Amino acid sequence: MWRIRLFALFSVTVICTGYIQKRIIGGSSASSAEFPYAGSLQKLVNGEWIHICGCTLYSTTKALTAAHCLDDDDPSVYRGVFGTVDIANNEGSVQISAVSSFTRHPSFSDTFGLPSDIAVLRFQTSLDTSSPNVSAFTLTPGSPLTNTECTVLGWGALSNGMFPDVLQKKTVTITSQMSCNDDWSLLDLTIGGDQLCATAEGFSERDSGGPLVCGGRFAGLASFGGSCTAKVLPNVFTNIASFYNWIQGQ
Repeated sequence: MWRIRLFALFSVTVICTGYIQKRIIGGSSASSAEFPYAGSLQKLVNGEWIHICGCTLYSTTKALTAAHCLDDDDPSVYRGVFGTVDIANNEGSVQISAVSSFTRHPSFSDTFGLPSDIAVLRFQTSLDTSSPNVSAFTLTPGSPLTNTECTVLGWGALSNGMFPDVLQKKTVTITSQMSCNDDWSLLDLTIGGDQLCATAEGFSERDSGGPLVCGGRFAGLASFGGSCTAKVLPNVFTNIASFYNWIQGQ
């Protein structure tokens, strides 16, 4: 019998036949201003701001993240942190803005497969994008091709289970829809056309919502990954291109 386990704070790992595959990043630390659009989505928990997911700035007042990151309907418990790669010892360039409102995609469902896993965050104050450490990613339509090398970013758990202070980056490769569906069919899950797949072990717990960047294009949002017996399944990302028109309407 299949069992589905939801990681605390928004990363999904699928477990088959009792085998647990530890998700790893296996990447390297980003340097200051290398990815100025990458932000930390944080939540106020027991009086302390905790990193819960990644987010990506696409205008001075808006960012994208995964819809499943937003488990509380009160926007005042969230904030975005930009302009720093070290969220424990913020650089002088750090910019922080409270979330004034957010919108999950109307077709999003917090069920197995996380369809339409995308949300828009709106900030109370504009981010200063004249700084080299903060910039908004220009959205463009179009999806990356199979075998394209891309970069996934996040502050999620490392192979030792510890959470890094410094933003991590790793190169992954886009896999074909057919190959991805063959792998995920082990769990009777069909990966939709509004999703992208990449080689496994690219992101981890609390990396959800972080960007997948392919050749200068903001291509996806980290959504979920899993394993079945001894096989690590491809990571699944929300395909930004599929939601381009919806995002423009927000």
